[in-house]
Amino acid sequence: MDWQQILDELTVVGRAYPVAAARAVLDDPAHYERMVAELERMSAQPAELRESMFHLHAMHLLAQRRESRAFRPLLAIAALPEAELDAALGDHLTESFKNCVAAVCDDEAALRAFVEDRRHSEWARLVMIDALTLPVFAGDRETASLLAWLVETGDRTLAWLEAQHESVDTNAEAMVMDGLAGAVAEIGGPEHVGTLRRWWDSGWLDPQVADWNWYETEVNRPWAERLQRFGRYHDPYVPDAIGLMQRWYCWSDRFHDRKENPRPAHRPESTAGTFRRDAPKVGRNNPCPCGSGKKFKKCCGA
Repeated sequence: MDWQQILDELTVVGRAYPVAAARAVLDDPAHYERMVAELERMSAQPAELRESMFHLHAMHLLAQRRESRAFRPLLAIAALPEAELDAALGDHLTESFKNCVAAVCDDEAALRAFVEDRRHSEWARLVMIDALTLPVFAGDRETASLLAWLVETGDRTLAWLEAQHESVDTNAEAMVMDGLAGAVAEIGGPEHVGTLRRWWDSGWLDPQVADWNWYETEVNRPWAERLQRFGRYHDPYVPDAIGLMQRWYCWSDRFHDRKENPRPAHRPESTAGTFRRDAPKVGRNNPCPCGSGKKFKKCCGA
């Protein structure tokens, strides 16, 4: 399959996932460079990102191949204004984007600088915190210096919140504070209990994101147990891009049936009886059923 065919198939949402085009990319290193070049071009054209599927294919396929040349274009996309970022990535921002960035990152300092930059979307900054910590669980990132930076950045963020809360909207920075605290709890140790307690006592950590019991439990949890729990529910990178993307709703028959046969504006009265759930509904502020200890809205319900 030539490059133009690949480009055409990866740009639109067809009836089925374009397996042949994706495999053609993965099987030919010459296509990586072409894909990176197109991703670089599109990262400077937010309007194209809104209308295309190519960048979503590219970031996952290049992540599987650990192609570090994709890092800068992905960072450029993450730096878009929030409305354009949402149009470009949608739910992928808080789902698999962190794994893609973690897989291709060749500049940890650039990720740290992104998190520290208040001009960026708080959602993108939270994702970059995750992208920094994911390689720790894979054994690919040294922990001590990252933890020192997390604590230092958290202290600076807390000082900013205390100084600015009466004059500016602090919601975004408070969310980042939650992300920094969560990262310290997830990769830190008992020696970080004091820092987390101090941050908790400041009143700036949202108890609906995680309560004190979660922070204290996680930071004291044996590392072997953390790795086991992480491996049960997550993967730090993108080992199977095709398998991951094939599960997306946009490739399902249901998606295309609804697209081709939209629902009427007014539904007729149902004759099927009352719907009953097989299991209790999980509220967004309830503990996540995956066992992470976080609220559902900040975990599997994000």
